[in-house]
Amino acid sequence: MTSGNDSNKGSISSPWKSIDRAKRSSGTVQPGDTVYIRSVTYQFTTQRGVQFDSGDSGQSGSPITYKAFTGETVSFSGIGSTTSAIFFINNTQYLVFDGFRFTGTYPQIAETRAFNIAGGGNITIKNCNVVNIYKGIAFGDVQIDNIIITGNTFDGNAAPVYINQNKNVTISGNTFKYTYEGLKINPHYLSQTAENIDIYGNFFYQIGWGFKDSDGTDLGYYNPGIIIDHQCNNCGAGDSYTKNVNIYSNIFWGCSDAGIRTQRADVDIYNNTFYRQHYYDAHVLNNTVGGHGVGIVIQNGVYVSKIKNNIFYDNKGWWDGTNDIVAENGSTYNASNNLLGNPIFVNGDPIAVNPYDPNNYKLSSGSKNAIDKGADLSSEGITKDYFGNQKPLGSGYDIGAHEYSSGAQDYLAPVTPQGLIQR
Repeated sequence: MTSGNDSNKGSISSPWKSIDRAKRSSGTVQPGDTVYIRSVTYQFTTQRGVQFDSGDSGQSGSPITYKAFTGETVSFSGIGSTTSAIFFINNTQYLVFDGFRFTGTYPQIAETRAFNIAGGGNITIKNCNVVNIYKGIAFGDVQIDNIIITGNTFDGNAAPVYINQNKNVTISGNTFKYTYEGLKINPHYLSQTAENIDIYGNFFYQIGWGFKDSDGTDLGYYNPGIIIDHQCNNCGAGDSYTKNVNIYSNIFWGCSDAGIRTQRADVDIYNNTFYRQHYYDAHVLNNTVGGHGVGIVIQNGVYVSKIKNNIFYDNKGWWDGTNDIVAENGSTYNASNNLLGNPIFVNGDPIAVNPYDPNNYKLSSGSKNAIDKGADLSSEGITKDYFGNQKPLGSGYDIGAHEYSSGAQDYLAPVTPQGLIQR
């Protein structure tokens, strides 16, 4: 694939050519090793670009890490309908993938996945940039646990991350933008369960906008930033389940459908900022909800017990005229300590400055209706805001995704927005 040679030593001066040579099953790497990949574009023509099997696993405390060489861009792409997955992970444990770029032309051309995790677990994917690949990270219909997805950017994907039968999943510090769907949680076969899912510190914006057809035409769809879906295939009188889903300290802006929509119970959402969504949202603590739609949508007859500390700001309304929380199909909820109005962000209205900059969703000294007005969430284990600040500061929890620090600057120099899409 590069100027290396698989007969080489695998050193920086004598590199291997293929990633296949740098797998444990080849006898060249061991648990705890880091494989550095140099700047190049890898274009695969096979169905599976690189396949990792059980013999390629690391060990607990000693994963095998595949990492882009410092300061270099390493890109992977597939060919149209041929390549179903760039990295195919099959019953493999304890791997880390760090700092890669995955690209496609338009995601509708073929269902290429950046990562297809068909089996295994204890996988970390971080600092990757997934652009116009149909699916970013997909999981097989088997139990796959202990997953960390952090620091990545998902841009123009049909399905950036799809959680299925997974337990102990952390999704943090990612950016989701211009995707058809947002982050989706949907165990979809009988008795499958998605359990212990923590989603925090992510930025979701303009989900459903900017997604392109195969000819490059922008398409618009109604989809939320996060959807906890209820589609149970061939379940009969049975069901599939979600348990202990926690969504907190995220920022949602301009999603075409909502910030969050849930069709399942046992979903808690804390410390998020939802601003100017297009159409709809779910079960929230410490959120800021605003936009072209409502803050929260609850469907399928479920009960959402914790809607606390949320800011609902500048919502355009649901079909029935509701602006903030919508409960449909017999659904109910319990809400308290929410702010319905302008939180007085540090630079005023983000859309007038730069809505792509998370700093413009910070509170200011004028946010008297949000600072120290939230419910105490210490029992929920919420100790950090979107920016990594300690919670609480001052006499209590703030409402919204940002925890204000006394004496903080009330004006931040704006950054010129790029590629603004307004609907």
